[in-house]
Amino acid sequence: MKSKKTNNIKIQYLHDCILIQNQILVIGDIHIGYDEHFDGRAIFPGMQLDEIIDKLNGIFSYLKSRDILIKKIILLGDVKHDFGQISDIEWRETLQFLDFLKKNSEEVVVIRGNHDTILEPILYKRDIKLRDFYKLKINGKNICFLHGNKLFKQCLDKQTAYLFFGHLHPAIVLEDPYKSEKFKCFLEGTWKNKQVFVLPSFSSWSYGYEITEPNDRKFFVIDHKTLLSFNVILYDSREQIPYNFGKVKNFR
Repeated sequence: MKSKKTNNIKIQYLHDCILIQNQILVIGDIHIGYDEHFDGRAIFPGMQLDEIIDKLNGIFSYLKSRDILIKKIILLGDVKHDFGQISDIEWRETLQFLDFLKKNSEEVVVIRGNHDTILEPILYKRDIKLRDFYKLKINGKNICFLHGNKLFKQCLDKQTAYLFFGHLHPAIVLEDPYKSEKFKCFLEGTWKNKQVFVLPSFSSWSYGYEITEPNDRKFFVIDHKTLLSFNVILYDSREQIPYNFGKVKNFR
């Protein structure tokens, strides 16, 4: 597991998530209940959550083998999928998911995503606060965690050195003369004098937005032109190695 140090903070790419200082696990969009939206019902009930938990169990086992224990888990928003209601599946599976996270960490922090308009009643059951953003300080550097559909001035002060976003679901397409295949990816770059990390969606049921495609819609706080200068990071989950594929603009 390769890691990098920027401003004396240790950041490591994992399987669709990021580890900070061997203590904080940052996870992007989950979208529990997404499987219900194929035809108004869950075609394979529980399968989405089972895949998420299996994936996290693999990550926790990998970290435990290296004597790394997670103290804090930060969810970057869109924990559930439905905008306007809480379905029976979302009630049940979101509570199961939160219970699983609490068993594997000392604290769970949840950022409000644009899909989380009615998430608070579920979080209330587990005594978890829903936050618009979350800041912490490590080695004198402030880090701000946001979803990515809105920007907050508290995260743009001079003391903030890092920004972590979800929401965008970045992915790229790699192709040769015989086939093309989409891969989830991380984006890493500099914006407003801050080191920025954009995480892919964590759920395999929500694969990603092809970041190389021009897009004028203002659905993400960082404009597409700026994102073209970011680096594309693909993580090989079998070898536990991140690969830097260079700038987004190089894929166009």
